[in-house]
Amino acid sequence: MNIHFFENKQEASYAAAFDVYTSIKNKKSIVMGLATGETMIPIYKKLISIIDKHPIDLSKITAYSLDEYLFDQPTKSFRHFLMKHFFMPLKKYGLNMGHLYFINSQNYLKYSSSISKSGGFDLVLLGIGRNGHIAFNEPGSSINSSCRIVKLKSRTIKNIQKNWKTNIVPKKAVTIGVSEILNSKKIFLAAFGKEKSIIVKRAFVDPLSSKVPASYIKKHKNVEIFLDSHSGKLIKFV
Repeated sequence: MNIHFFENKQEASYAAAFDVYTSIKNKKSIVMGLATGETMIPIYKKLISIIDKHPIDLSKITAYSLDEYLFDQPTKSFRHFLMKHFFMPLKKYGLNMGHLYFINSQNYLKYSSSISKSGGFDLVLLGIGRNGHIAFNEPGSSINSSCRIVKLKSRTIKNIQKNWKTNIVPKKAVTIGVSEILNSKKIFLAAFGKEKSIIVKRAFVDPLSSKVPASYIKKHKNVEIFLDSHSGKLIKFV
């Protein structure tokens, strides 16, 4: 596990984006699992900027979303997020919309086999929730968990309420499991901001625990973690 420290999230986002770009450039038929959320916005923005300056063919990329709310408000969906922040801006570089897959309540039982049939993830890009979730593998998730419907923990629900500025938010979601993440050939994880500093320490310094599902990625042999000065402040000198 390689942990990279940067002065700010812009530098960290560029480094993560450049490593994603390099991975795509080195293997044009790459299969990726893509996270959503505020942490990913600057990373995807930097990646788009890099590709705009140094164009590459994206026609052989296969991409999978990692999770989705069970909530009937399309503009709040992770599908909408990925289309807005990743897929549509890159469509001009040959991105094949037929090679983009979005997990939902209808397809989740077959989602893992679809990933396997595509050759498995070459790269998974993750954030980390304030309670240590990766995708929506909430605290208590098994290391062997697979694609499933989950109940969101109270802290996750409160964070969504804060971000959406409403109490009307999803209580359930569908997610890939920890097993699909750990089966990826490479894992990138990014965390920015002081509010992530405690959970970063719990995940990557403290002992592995089902209470912090992100800690499971310490079992993987090919992990790159990107932190800014705030998220990494409790572990930089450990």
